[in-house]
Amino acid sequence: MRKILFIAALAALLTGCAGPTVVLEGTATPTPAEMISQPPAPARRTSSPTSHVVIFSTSLSLVVDEPVDSMSQIETLIYDAGGYVASASSWPSGPDTSYASLNARVPPEAIAELRRAVLSFEGEVQSESAYTQDVSAEYDMLSQRLDDIAATETLLLKVLRESDDPSVLTSVLLLTELLRTERRNIEGQLRNYDDRAALASLDIVLNQPVPEFFPMQDGGPTPTPFPPPDR
Repeated sequence: MRKILFIAALAALLTGCAGPTVVLEGTATPTPAEMISQPPAPARRTSSPTSHVVIFSTSLSLVVDEPVDSMSQIETLIYDAGGYVASASSWPSGPDTSYASLNARVPPEAIAELRRAVLSFEGEVQSESAYTQDVSAEYDMLSQRLDDIAATETLLLKVLRESDDPSVLTSVLLLTELLRTERRNIEGQLRNYDDRAALASLDIVLNQPVPEFFPMQDGGPTPTPFPPPDR
């Protein structure tokens, strides 16, 4: 009876601590024999509690004469810096509609040099922004939760080995599956933080200058030019 009360209290505790549950297809609930033969997964800590996990991102928008050619040079700089282009697009079809953009992932320490290289292109800077997010507290909280899950799984395994009560076994199996699902979710969040901290995000947009004259029309008068923009 005490073990049943213990399992019920543990279930209430887990329900209060756990985040949203995601049902993963293709995962089977382990049998008691499988649980006894397989020890709980160790807690996954990829960063010490005192380290900083920081996510960097930068975006630049420029006006250049040849967006497509300039973007090709930028891609070379990105690969040389140890990064890669995640996505890119361009429209080189018309003389007044050329446009190019890309999203790249680069080592954080290369952001400053790449920014200087892009800004050295002959053209006009339309916009520039930088974003830094320190997720160290969230990372440590998730890591601590993994430690708690590992300790709870060890405790449940001990209960499973010592009990032959069917109701206790059923409760342990249910709680173990909930814990494993939560552990997978947390590990996914930690991997996401690791990936985003390891490589910063760089967004670049290159536009062709807007023409200062109306296009000529057949049979019409000579068009009046736009006044030059204030600089």
